Amino acid sequence: MVRELIKNLNQRSILTLPILSILVLGMIGCVFEKDSVSESELLIVKANQELIQSTKNLDIYLENILGLNEEDLATYIFDFRTYEEGIAKGQYFVNNYNFFDEHKLLLEEIEVNNSKALELFDQALNTGPDSVEEEYILMKISVISKYKEAVTISKNLTEKQETFKRYLDNSLSQSMTTCTPCGDVPKAIGWKTAIPADWMNANIFSLKDQISQTLAEAKTIDNEAEEFWNLKSKSKLE
Repeated sequence: MVRELIKNLNQRSILTLPILSILVLGMIGCVFEKDSVSESELLIVKANQELIQSTKNLDIYLENILGLNEEDLATYIFDFRTYEEGIAKGQYFVNNYNFFDEHKLLLEEIEVNNSKALELFDQALNTGPDSVEEEYILMKISVISKYKEAVTISKNLTEKQETFKRYLDNSLSQSMTTCTPCGDVPKAIGWKTAIPADWMNANIFSLKDQISQTLAEAKTIDNEAEEFWNLKSKSKLE
């Protein structure tokens, strides 16, 4: 494309010099414009990209865990009147608790994004940023700290959910054990059970609340950081 442009310019010798001058000046302007973006700013952009991905994944995770009510599921699954109904409700249980591996992978991805973002922000601090950039970076690092806290609580929640799942699995297996003298029917048709409410509150619902609260705090700091950056950037332009 450049060769064609020069070829065409050579065919118009009168216009060649001024147009080439404009092209050269334009290219130089692009170089200077690129150089005007500091190294710290480039690192901040890259770090924010990692942070955005981490935020998206955390939102997905939070939506998933808040959408499942273990207490209702615990009482629902054991309320059956026939063997077939018990099997069907057992399958419902399995279908609703097959997300553990997915959640673990999601949390691992979030940890990777957080680590990359933190590393990039640390690098930006080491480049000698101005006071505005430094304050912004420190606020973003606070967001990452909150995200890491949420991940730690989430891992604890996952362990508690797996404990809960094993309990219900064992209870379901016992309830579905057949009684030979009774004609091979379940021993506990219509049996109903539930996890103690205090255990559910301490090990499931309170952890969900902690995760939700921690992410809300992180987003508040993040919004404040962006408002701070936009305000200072506007002041510079004025």
